[in-house]
Amino acid sequence: MATCVARVVKQAMFDPERAPARFVSVAESDGIEDLLLYRVQYVGISRPGGIAEHHLIFVNVGPSVPADCTIGRANLNHVSMPGNVTVIPSDTTWNATLGDGAEGVVVAIPKTRLAVAAAATLNEVPVVEPQLSGQDAELLSIIKEMTISDLPHGISGAVWHSLTDELIEHFSTSCGAADQSPRRGTLPAAVVGRINGFLEAHLEESICVDELADAAGQTRSHFPRLFRRTLGMSPHQYLMRLRLRRAKTLITEGYALAGAAAEAGFSDQSHLTNWLRRIYGTTPGRLSPAG
Repeated sequence: MATCVARVVKQAMFDPERAPARFVSVAESDGIEDLLLYRVQYVGISRPGGIAEHHLIFVNVGPSVPADCTIGRANLNHVSMPGNVTVIPSDTTWNATLGDGAEGVVVAIPKTRLAVAAAATLNEVPVVEPQLSGQDAELLSIIKEMTISDLPHGISGAVWHSLTDELIEHFSTSCGAADQSPRRGTLPAAVVGRINGFLEAHLEESICVDELADAAGQTRSHFPRLFRRTLGMSPHQYLMRLRLRRAKTLITEGYALAGAAAEAGFSDQSHLTNWLRRIYGTTPGRLSPAG
C-alpha cells in the first residue's frame, strides 16, 4: 500500500510531462502509515496537480517564484516566498502553475495517523482546511531536521519516528479546525474522549468491542459503524495504533522489547515487531536509542 501511495503522490507532484523535477532527497517506507517525504527541484514552468489519498504539505525551500494555485474552490495567484506553506487536504482536487526554479519539500501524511494523533491529544478529529499561503516556523524547523538525511534510516530511526510524531501532532493542531458540528452518524468529541480515557487506562489488557461500546454509551450493534465513520478505521485498528504509539515511546526510552510489548498490550515481542513493520515499515532495533 505504501508503494501504491508513493506512486500516486509522485504522479501528482512529479509527472514528467506536467511537472519535470529533480529529486534532491526522498524518504519513503514500506509501512502503510509512515510519512512520505520528498525534496524536489522543479525544472522550468511546472503544472503539478491531481487528487491525493493523503494530506499533503508543500513547503517552499527555494527562491521566491510565481505560483498560481487552486485547491478545491480556493485559488491564489501570488509570489510564493521562501518558507511558504501550502496545505492540500486529502481527497481534494488541486492544481498549480509554478515558476521556473521552484524547490520544495512535499510531505504526505496518512489520514489514519492524523486521526490517531488528533483524537489522542485533542479528543476530537480536526477538519483539515486548504491553505494556499502562510508561514509556520515550527513546521519548517521540523521538516528541515527531517531532510538532513536522504533516507529516514540514514539518521537514527528513533529520531526519525520522533520527528514524524512531532510533525503530525503539530499539523493536527495548526492546520486543522475542530468540527464543532459533528456529521450525522458520527461520535461526538466528548464520546471520543471517553473512549480514549478508557483505552489509556486499559491499553495493556485484552479489550473487546463490547467494552468500548459501553465506555462510549453506545449499543454494540451500532458502535463499530459509528466509530469507523468518526475515525476512519475500526475500533481494533485504532486500538492497535494506540498500542503502537505507546510501544514506540517505551522503546525510544530504552525499554527492552519484551517489556515494551507487554506494557503496550501486545501478546509478545514478535506480535509487536510484526505490527511495527506493517504500519511504520521499521523494526524495534531502529527505534531504540542506539538505533
